[in-house]
Amino acid sequence: MFWVIRKKGYHGLSGGLKLLLITAFFFFRLPSAQASNLTGINLGSDGDGVGISFALKDQATLVFSYFNANTAALEYGQYQNSTFSTEIVDSSLISVPTTNVDSNITVTSSTALVLIQGVPHIVYFNSRSGELRHAWKAGGVWNKETIDVLSQGGGNPAAVACGASLCISYFDNASKNLRFAKGIQGSWSLETVDSSPSSVGAMSDIAVKPDGLPVIAYYDASNYLLKAAVKLQSGKWSIEQLPNLGYHYGLYPSIAVGTDGSIHISASHYKNTSTKSDSTVYYAVKESNGGWLLSPISDSYAGGSTSIVLDSSNNPHVAYRYLRYNTIYGDESAVEVASLTSSGLWQFERLSGEYGSAGAIYDYK
Repeated sequence: MFWVIRKKGYHGLSGGLKLLLITAFFFFRLPSAQASNLTGINLGSDGDGVGISFALKDQATLVFSYFNANTAALEYGQYQNSTFSTEIVDSSLISVPTTNVDSNITVTSSTALVLIQGVPHIVYFNSRSGELRHAWKAGGVWNKETIDVLSQGGGNPAAVACGASLCISYFDNASKNLRFAKGIQGSWSLETVDSSPSSVGAMSDIAVKPDGLPVIAYYDASNYLLKAAVKLQSGKWSIEQLPNLGYHYGLYPSIAVGTDGSIHISASHYKNTSTKSDSTVYYAVKESNGGWLLSPISDSYAGGSTSIVLDSSNNPHVAYRYLRYNTIYGDESAVEVASLTSSGLWQFERLSGEYGSAGAIYDYK
């Protein structure tokens, strides 16, 4: 069983579209790779929610973090037994944080929710203090601490559990570098992953290999490249450039690692950055002892935010947005899930959205 979360409204700031919780928290269940259709439910009751991240406590309980766009507060929500509830984690933000990927693309900074032994941990950027923060709940109380100070903003973190710790990738807007943090509750190690003169890491995702070491997929905004950084046993980072497919390829990367050590990445390619017209979703895979193989999943009108998961056979399933402007019915959008079958062919399923409503994928489990 897989779950997808999307929002109603464009994932960037273009057009002033906002996300209403009452209409925007969509969880889509894919019963199997051969399912004939997707189903969805609406969650929420108040406020605008952006920068969503979610996790599964169990098959009946979904938890998620997000910024309330009306109040700028960081909030935490839960859906269980058809009941939806939210609570405030941090109300000190002065605005919902954003990240300038390049001169054409600005995105809402993400929150990153991870469960470690059932305890929720949220990594986020605080726009008032200029800090990358970690919040966790203990004894019914939310505790908060500073991981790193980002004087010129950035953040846009991705996080994953690595043992009993958190592994985090994030962006430092001052240096334009991809950064990495590892730790938990008061003890953090920080390092720069890619210090090239390019602007790297404004969009990233992180996973952990079977050997416990992290691997990061990220976007090089100066050279329009998709890159991967693999942590070595020596402690150094191996930076790998994936095949270059041209202008604005590698946006919104998502990464997953197979039980066999294979690395899987999905990413988008824009045709037109002024209109944010989607072009293609790509899938890249690197076997444990091989090079990168790259192929398109879907072409015109598919893209935006992507999210990838692997099933028990290490087959990839990729969720992304379908968005087509100016049809005879208006702007047409949908959530689409592509699954790679054992025969090597992609199987597609689509849950149509409302005309005029562009759905951005936030997370997929």
